Amino acid sequence: MSPVAVAVQSSGAHNPVAYVLDDDSKVSMLVSRMLRAAGFVAVSFTEPGPCLQQLKTADGYSTPTVFVLDLSLGKSDGIEVLDRLQALKYKGKVLLISGRDAAVLFEIERMGLTRGLRMLPSLQKPFQLDDLSNRLNVEIEPSKASPAEPRISPSTSALNRVVANGSLVLRYQARFDFKSQSVRGAEVLIYEQQPSGNLIPLTTSFEPSQAAVYHPLSRLLIRTLTREYIRHFSALETPPRLFITLPLSVVAESAFIALVREHFSPHGQFPGLVIHANDWKHFNNVKIVRETSARLKLYGIGLSIDDVGVLYSAIAGSQACPFEEFRLTPDYVSNCALNETKKNVCRDVINLAHVVGPKVCALGVMNSDELKTLIDLECDIAQGAVFGEPQPLEAFKTKHLGLSTSQMANSTPNADVDTGSLEWPAAGP
Repeated sequence: MSPVAVAVQSSGAHNPVAYVLDDDSKVSMLVSRMLRAAGFVAVSFTEPGPCLQQLKTADGYSTPTVFVLDLSLGKSDGIEVLDRLQALKYKGKVLLISGRDAAVLFEIERMGLTRGLRMLPSLQKPFQLDDLSNRLNVEIEPSKASPAEPRISPSTSALNRVVANGSLVLRYQARFDFKSQSVRGAEVLIYEQQPSGNLIPLTTSFEPSQAAVYHPLSRLLIRTLTREYIRHFSALETPPRLFITLPLSVVAESAFIALVREHFSPHGQFPGLVIHANDWKHFNNVKIVRETSARLKLYGIGLSIDDVGVLYSAIAGSQACPFEEFRLTPDYVSNCALNETKKNVCRDVINLAHVVGPKVCALGVMNSDELKTLIDLECDIAQGAVFGEPQPLEAFKTKHLGLSTSQMANSTPNADVDTGSLEWPAAGP
């Protein structure tokens, strides 16, 4: 009979079972005693192998409802155990305990959530029985869908409709370059045109597990973008750089590279794309990110990211940064003129970028105070309502290209651009 089964049997009741995995036997035993005081049948382990093997064979009342896990485990670590719990399809709760700082614990909590695990709020060592009891009753609400059970949002359904019925509409928002004091690029935003004629903006912040919708969408987006570009930009001496949002999990695939090869000629006038990789932080392997970046650059495509802090050490430790642009989100840009915390975050990102190479674009700039603050911080690019709302390409071209901020004024969007059949010019030799 297994140690767990013996413990369950000796308890004389069907109390919930808890596993405690900590390579310090004294800590493991102490936490087990705390759990028993809280009404659990607690079994302690000091090595992952026996613990996970026991979990693999557990059934019925011997299956743990709580798995208490230390992050440092000698020759292993807590992240490896989280991977094994995911592979074993563990359905109970997971509580991380560690002497590490709160930021590390929080980040690994997020990693557990992305693996579909039911994470409890972590505990920093040392802690008391009351702290442990409180944690056992508060499960973290996942901020991201579990890979095993992806949440399909209304926006995902809208993306499917756009692909199915061809109701995709593109709008272009000006990106103002501080160095040249002119509009040098455009953010391409996607909308759904409803039967009533109204345009509904579509979010592009879905999980990698839902990325299947992006395969047909990326084909439609690239082809529509190509047709619009040929009609409006191909005759310009200096066409603007275009920026779109797609998951890295899609653009890293060979099928996307083939699509780009079919439509974009690096030898022509097309200035290339920058893709905001909205799911890049799920790629823990920096090597994959670098290889994808290098391959896309062959076709004039760069990558941009926000939330730079996730890979701060990897970026800061290398002069070969794989990203062309860092983005300051509206969360930090809004009111940065008055909020010192936000201003300091903007400053840190800009300073990091200037060390490792990428430019910085501030999104959601709403007024002249924010604009002046960003200029003082030596930001490279700004985008937002202060330069005008997203427009059809014809209106964008008429209003912005070659104009400075002093010449910009709000205008009413024109009719939708015709997306008739046009082919991309053949690539050069």
